[in-house]
Amino acid sequence: PPPGAGGGGGEMASRLVGRILRSTLTPRNLAVGVGVPLGGVAAQAGYLLWTYQPLPPPLKPIFSGVERWVEERERDGGTVPPWVRGFVRRMNERRGEVAARHELRSDSNSDGASSRQPPHEGHADSIWSRFWRWGWREGTQRQMKRIVIIGDSLVVGVGCKEAPVMPEAICGRLAELLRVDVQWRALGVDGGDVRTIHSKVLAAVDEAVHAPSPQHSSLSRDSALVASGGGDAVGKVDAVIVLCGLNDLKRLWMGRTSSVFRRDLDKFLVELRAKVGDECLIVLPAIPMEETRLPEPVRTVGIYMGYLFDEQKRDMAAIEALTHFIPKPAMEIWARAKAKGLIVAEDGVHPNERGYDVFGEYLAHQMAEIMQSPQQLAVRASTLAFEAAAPAVDIDLPKQ
Repeated sequence: PPPGAGGGGGEMASRLVGRILRSTLTPRNLAVGVGVPLGGVAAQAGYLLWTYQPLPPPLKPIFSGVERWVEERERDGGTVPPWVRGFVRRMNERRGEVAARHELRSDSNSDGASSRQPPHEGHADSIWSRFWRWGWREGTQRQMKRIVIIGDSLVVGVGCKEAPVMPEAICGRLAELLRVDVQWRALGVDGGDVRTIHSKVLAAVDEAVHAPSPQHSSLSRDSALVASGGGDAVGKVDAVIVLCGLNDLKRLWMGRTSSVFRRDLDKFLVELRAKVGDECLIVLPAIPMEETRLPEPVRTVGIYMGYLFDEQKRDMAAIEALTHFIPKPAMEIWARAKAKGLIVAEDGVHPNERGYDVFGEYLAHQMAEIMQSPQQLAVRASTLAFEAAAPAVDIDLPKQ
């Protein structure tokens, strides 16, 4: 062939390809190529939201409790999940209520005798109750952490049949890891986004902050115990967990983007911080969506969009004092859990009891590391030193 013939053919081919690309990749065609798939995802997401049948809340909602670390250490060595112990404890309470009603009916039929025992005393001596009795002895010096858990349907316990699992899973394991009792209060809004949670739970947070701890209510006559540091001060909350973001993501079609979510969350955290104080930890966990059974491509798009919302939490935690972000659990954690059984409820979105237990224990381990970190221990020590020195400060005001 003549010299340069091959190069000329290649040049002609490149010109032909360029002409085809210029005629094909027009702004209109690009918009159609991107818009059609996104429109399909939006239509699929809208259909799923429209046809979604929400699960009912648990049969017995639980809003507060105390997890004792002694019972886990002395009785079962940590082999029984905290939510199982909570279930057994509630069964004991029901047995006590039934026994009390039966005793009340018996006494009403026997000449109105008033010598019956109180219901809790009549039930306390049963073998079942003795086996599961809490390891609490009045007058023993104990430490207690106070945790408030705020959020959406994860806090309500949607997906659980008997009662919410998340608070007991978190605080039961946290009690074991920190070797303290953990008093908790759960404030959940089913289907709530940050704006709804903000408007509905702040009053309850204020109530939780000013409520005395159980050890102070039972040991208030022992002022020496309180003064010696046997319990935290009344009104002190050690940590607040805020579980949110999923319902904000569902409102993306209303213009509620991740940046709007951040502004809403910032407003909420400012008022929350004013309620709980500057020494309280605020924890913002990421919401795992990888194990949901949503159809593709909505599942993949939802995971990616959820990542954008979680990154807003991470950025806020990086600039706010004593605010911590907890990333999602590793996939290996979910894989080990799925090897033992299902972890997702019937709706394919919410966890079931096992899923809540796995996620709750993961959050407890992450929180224990944060609360035992040198930075947090230093903050706690300085706070205690300031509180101990405050009564001795004598301020001389000028006479008028």
